[in-house]
Amino acid sequence: MYLSNTDSVDKIITEHKSIKIQDHDIEIRRLVTPAQRLVISNVCPSVPNNIIESSLTTMGLKLLSRMTYLRVGMPENEYNHILRFRRQVDHQLAKS
Repeated sequence: MYLSNTDSVDKIITEHKSIKIQDHDIEIRRLVTPAQRLVISNVCPSVPNNIIESSLTTMGLKLLSRMTYLRVGMPENEYNHILRFRRQVDHQLAKS
């Protein structure tokens, strides 16, 4: 079911957790989960992603994607293996 605006979606989600169709309870959820990109700077490339991800999870962030390196951005193919000291991950926005 698609709704015309986000206010309608918020209202439906807060008032009803599921709908029943032919004896089946179907959970109501958003088509797209609101997310925010987190960019972490000054992290040495030798530090594994899983250590950073577990630290972020311990801090209470719900990660929606795997952590990825940001490339240096040089157009020449011979430099595309060089990684920056920055990484990014998408996380779920906190409920207000």
